[in-house]
Amino acid sequence: MRRRNLSQILIFMLSAIFLAGCIEQRSSTFLPPVCLEPEGITLENYRVSNLDVRAGETTHISFTLTNNCRIPSTIKNMKIVDLSAFDEYVITCDNIKEINKPLTVTLQPFQSKPCTISLRAPTEITTNIPVTIIFAYSFDLINTKSVLLPVIDDITVKRPHSKYQESLEKFGYVDFEVLPPVGNIKVEKDRVVKEYWGVVNQPFKLEFYLIPRVRQERVEYTIKEVKVEPKESKETLDYNCGDEKTILEIIKKVNKMQLKEKVPFRCEFIYKRNVPEVYVRVDLNVSYEVTIYKHQTFAFIV
Repeated sequence: MRRRNLSQILIFMLSAIFLAGCIEQRSSTFLPPVCLEPEGITLENYRVSNLDVRAGETTHISFTLTNNCRIPSTIKNMKIVDLSAFDEYVITCDNIKEINKPLTVTLQPFQSKPCTISLRAPTEITTNIPVTIIFAYSFDLINTKSVLLPVIDDITVKRPHSKYQESLEKFGYVDFEVLPPVGNIKVEKDRVVKEYWGVVNQPFKLEFYLIPRVRQERVEYTIKEVKVEPKESKETLDYNCGDEKTILEIIKKVNKMQLKEKVPFRCEFIYKRNVPEVYVRVDLNVSYEVTIYKHQTFAFIV
């Protein structure tokens, strides 16, 4: 009789999943946002002094670079990638000036700095033609996914008092999905509810999936490092995310595909202290360089 009742409960739970979907007990509000704009660094107030350029004349592209994050950022390698038919370019940002070579400028949190690119046309133009220049700049970003996972001893505490939480960031070019360990599945009002927790001295897994946040033309990014950083010591919270070769293969795959699909990053943890209940925080940090390209077309006039 008991076996039949268990079978009926299992069938009911599977039916509930099929009909009503799965409800997950998770929160995503426990950390303030690092950046207030999705791109982190924005190019604003873009203007061109004159689109029609004659021989020997100089035209100017002006704009403002704004750091929308709570941490400083350095704009690197601001340069003309393709000068086209122009003879020379000069970049000026916040009184820093470079002629025909890259410029670097630092932006403090929420700081804006005006920049100008000056382009000098050749001394001789023989025909009316369109010319397109390409300029680029790079900067570093770090996206972090933080999780708070309850861990219980499963003896004095059978169900945690706290709930699983994860941070929510809305900036940058890399996003995350997390599959935490399922501690319990229950049915509430014809809905299946997943609850997440780990157990002391027993291995549990956290699976992070790197996914694209935005797909923009003329934007490239290169992952430099993928690193898990628990807030507990390794003596308290032991973990294994694969060897260096495995992590390098993940980075290589992400950079090759530019995150056209989800890329998994899996870690196994064991909490070694004998406590009734504890909140374990784990951060996944992804460091990468972003390069922005911008095209501008002019007309050479005889």
